[in-house]
Amino acid sequence: MSQNHIRSALSTIVVIFTFLMALFTLPKEKSFLKEEEKEYAHFQPQPKNISFDGSHYSNSPSHRVLSHTRVIVEENNTKMSTLQVGAIDKFRSFSSNSSEHLSPSLQRSLQLETHPSQLMNSSSIRLSNYSAISASENVNIPVTVPNDLKRLRPMILDDFPSKFLPSYKNPCYIKYTTDKKLHCLPYFFLLGTPKSGTTDIWSKILAHPEIVAAIKEPHWWTRTSYPSAPLEVYEKRYMTNAIVKRTGTDIQKKQLTITGDGSASTFWDNMRWKEIYPEYDQKGPPYIMADVIHTVLPNAKLLVSFRDPTYRLYSDYIFFKPVGVTSPENFHDRVVTEINKFSTCLTNRSLEACAYCCKDQKVRLNIGLYSVYLRDWLKRYPRHQLMALKLEEWHARCTQLLPEIFQFLEVSSLSPIKIADICKKPSQNITSKKKWIGPMLNSTREILRDFYRPFVVRLASILNDDRFLWDYNDRQELQTEG
Repeated sequence: MSQNHIRSALSTIVVIFTFLMALFTLPKEKSFLKEEEKEYAHFQPQPKNISFDGSHYSNSPSHRVLSHTRVIVEENNTKMSTLQVGAIDKFRSFSSNSSEHLSPSLQRSLQLETHPSQLMNSSSIRLSNYSAISASENVNIPVTVPNDLKRLRPMILDDFPSKFLPSYKNPCYIKYTTDKKLHCLPYFFLLGTPKSGTTDIWSKILAHPEIVAAIKEPHWWTRTSYPSAPLEVYEKRYMTNAIVKRTGTDIQKKQLTITGDGSASTFWDNMRWKEIYPEYDQKGPPYIMADVIHTVLPNAKLLVSFRDPTYRLYSDYIFFKPVGVTSPENFHDRVVTEINKFSTCLTNRSLEACAYCCKDQKVRLNIGLYSVYLRDWLKRYPRHQLMALKLEEWHARCTQLLPEIFQFLEVSSLSPIKIADICKKPSQNITSKKKWIGPMLNSTREILRDFYRPFVVRLASILNDDRFLWDYNDRQELQTEG
């Protein structure tokens, strides 16, 4: 063998050796990226056009990944095919022979197991049935937050997650820019009012093995987050830690577990709005906490517990006032004072301004204005994402209602025996007998029923359910309500 051949062979060996060394010394994936998250970490779809129920959105860095909904692919403004988006960020199936009529480039994008970003870059897309997306699913929606809304909670709305992990049922994400750890937000909210059974409902919901929570009422959105608290504090203290503690290192269990926020005040408490929007003193708040929550969690599920507002107010008065101060007569005087104040407020302010304005009340009369608050929540959330409960039925029908709640939350069903065992547990947060001061005066009851009647009728009308009339009115009046 000539020297030239030897030198050539040695050079080849050196090149191969260098290549192998480089191959084995490549940096490994960061440990915090779990297998089910690796692909998602690099997903940056840039759709040309997306429409939800006919409304088009342009490209934006703020996006969430669509999952579990029907997608209609369009090319040259012509609907070409309907596809089904799978649970783990890939198109699992699409209508038979759908690709026959598409251009070659779009056909390539519709290959089974193709990454969604390829499809989204290839053509105009229309996303239909948006309202069916569940809380854990990640929708590619550009989020533009109005400046006035940002004033309500700037630290939340300047730094909320733009996407969630598609393999998690609960809205969770990895914060790659900071700690590179799992962060979770609530999948559902248990809303309502004080003394409406939320504590007992909450305790029985948490008996389900797939539902966890740190504490029932952090009151974070309406109170603790004001004036400027980062979302990260809430995530870690109340949501993420609860999931991690329950599931440990079990990834599959972690993906199926959900958590919630049981702060009843989230439904009605917006009392800081005058400090934030003083120019709206007479009109009422332009934005409320429901706007903030919907911006961050548009697919959250909402449970709302209601109680006859007259008896709710009396129970609230007894529970929150010290022993020795309360009496039926004292309650009557306070009720008359607050009704007069509310009537005066309505002479120069809107109903919303008066309902949301009350800080220093002798009794918390405004909390019973359920229809005002429910209407505002349903302006932000579709009706099918809200389940209304009636306290007076809860205790008597727990074994029927609890499975309905679990079905609404889309967790696994429990056996009738297990449900019965949960419902047998003693009711939580019942007003102490030591605080009981006797029944309400009949005159007070009639005053309150007259005051609350139009709001109760409106509530039943909004819910299209005359069970929420209690006995304030007959069915005929409900039918005449819009």
